[in-house]
Amino acid sequence: MSFLFYLMAGVLLILLQTTLLPEMPLAGASYDLLTPVVIHISVYRPLREGIPLILLLGASMDGLSGGPPGLYVSLYVWLYLAMRHLRQFLHVGNLILLSLVAVAGVGLESLAFFGLIGLQSPIGNIWLVAAHTFFRQLAFALFTVPIILFTLQVGQRKVGRLQKTMGSENGAG
Repeated sequence: MSFLFYLMAGVLLILLQTTLLPEMPLAGASYDLLTPVVIHISVYRPLREGIPLILLLGASMDGLSGGPPGLYVSLYVWLYLAMRHLRQFLHVGNLILLSLVAVAGVGLESLAFFGLIGLQSPIGNIWLVAAHTFFRQLAFALFTVPIILFTLQVGQRKVGRLQKTMGSENGAG
């Protein structure tokens, strides 16, 4: 059931990112909203659940983004593996610390995108535009990442309670 919760949350964020956010005044400051979801999955879900989720969400973003094939899948896998390794050194129950790590993940993902774009762009001042966009994305992420992570935590707790309730009803009958 938690697999479906994360899949639905990811699809909702993909829809938000591809339909509503481009029409907002802060469209230039928006970042990949699935980055905090990938980090949350890597910290709180087991490998057997996390890897398929990351691959499905990455393939969905690859299909919708129009970027190079496999870009999001590879970025999400690397981010997932890095967070799986880092979680042994961090107190991941702390929402503030996890939010800061997720903002850093947003920054790393943005640097990867801008590096890819910068290497392919014939525009001379692309790095100035990229730097401006990068800092706007980080500022936007500082405000929105904690909200996304908090919402995921609350939702996961409710799904866990629902699973326990359904399990006790099924076991009693």
